[in-house]
Amino acid sequence: MPSPTTVATTAFDATAGELPPSPQDFDAVVMTGSKFSAHDTETPWIQQLKAFIRKVVSSQSGPFVIGICFGHQIIAEALGGKVAKNTLGWEVGWTPIELTQEGSKLFAASGLAPGAALVPCLACFEQDHVVEAPPGFQVTGSTQLSPVQIMHSDRCFSVQGHPEFSSGVVRELIHMRRASGVLAGDACDKWLGLVDRPTDGLLVARSMLHFLAGRQP
Repeated sequence: MPSPTTVATTAFDATAGELPPSPQDFDAVVMTGSKFSAHDTETPWIQQLKAFIRKVVSSQSGPFVIGICFGHQIIAEALGGKVAKNTLGWEVGWTPIELTQEGSKLFAASGLAPGAALVPCLACFEQDHVVEAPPGFQVTGSTQLSPVQIMHSDRCFSVQGHPEFSSGVVRELIHMRRASGVLAGDACDKWLGLVDRPTDGLLVARSMLHFLAGRQP
């Protein structure tokens, strides 16, 4: 059996202007989800975060960059891709992801058996999406609503979905957005009907660790 991987984390609140002062001290920087829009061109902390990503990626000694949902989008925006509100609507809840050949190889190395269903599923909850991946990135997964659901480069790995979300989290978010009028009732009923289907968050997390381990100097 492979040896267990120990992960130690330090949190920084980018919305408060907190960013790692010495990013080279970390193996990786993880950009998480957020209620904000990555294509915002006016909010100062978002512009600072984009500049930080560009600095980290351009540095030969900098850490690798992992992105989840908003993190996925802001990596794209910072490095020359494009993010926009999805004209097809919200992508919510249990979502199957079609992998490219490269994506299948990456996930197989992380635990998805070769020849098994190459359609992992994640919980999603977003209205914005990556329309165009940055130069030098490979798109490794897509969905019916989001053509750039997973992407990676030599230094970055990001996903639009939420590997960390449980069905309970998604259920609560649907109820909250429904009560506030953000999401339509019929759509919520459909998503709630699928919310307890199993997802592959652990597989995606392993693929991220595999990506980092395979690229450590």
